[in-house]
Amino acid sequence: MKLPFLASFIIFLFWLTYELHKHKNDQAKADKAFWDKEKLAEKSFARDLDTLDYIQIPLHLFPYDLFSQNERLQEDQKTLQSLSSLRIMNFSGLTNTELKLQYGAANIDALTEYDHNFTLLCRLIYNLSKALVESGFDKEALFLLEYAISIQVDVSGCYYLLADLYQKQGEPHKIEALIEQARQLNNLLSKSIVRNLRKSHPADDSLHSS
Repeated sequence: MKLPFLASFIIFLFWLTYELHKHKNDQAKADKAFWDKEKLAEKSFARDLDTLDYIQIPLHLFPYDLFSQNERLQEDQKTLQSLSSLRIMNFSGLTNTELKLQYGAANIDALTEYDHNFTLLCRLIYNLSKALVESGFDKEALFLLEYAISIQVDVSGCYYLLADLYQKQGEPHKIEALIEQARQLNNLLSKSIVRNLRKSHPADDSLHSS
């Protein structure tokens, strides 16, 4: 009985050694590919950023008259007004290396700032929309959230809140389009948002179509 066990153990060791060696080689190739790409990115020429299609904030969608009634939102109002004069871009799903390859290494700091402005805008819209719903201003929140979805906001709460509003207003059929928009997101949240929307709003059979 010992010989078959020993033979099996030796075979297992050979297999394990092979797999570890293979993994090490694959990792080495991946590392080399990354650094080759990074070296190329560092040499890329700077693109004129003035030609980019920046996100514009439609200030008319933000109910300023309601801000004054909510002390918690007054600071968000100031931040929003400051953001409206800044450059905003959505670079979700792109690495710094990919940004440098596309726009030039010299522009990476500016691009990072533009993307940070987008993240800040997304959080502001969610906070404002949630406060509006809590205060009974569903219509104002809906307009704001639909704008957020149009610029591919990457805050999952915006999708869930908008789906709830559609359901509340008797328009569950719009959730299907919302799911399709969530599927187009270029980040890791996409599948999770789609799955949660389908789980939370299963009444409409069209939501389960692929």
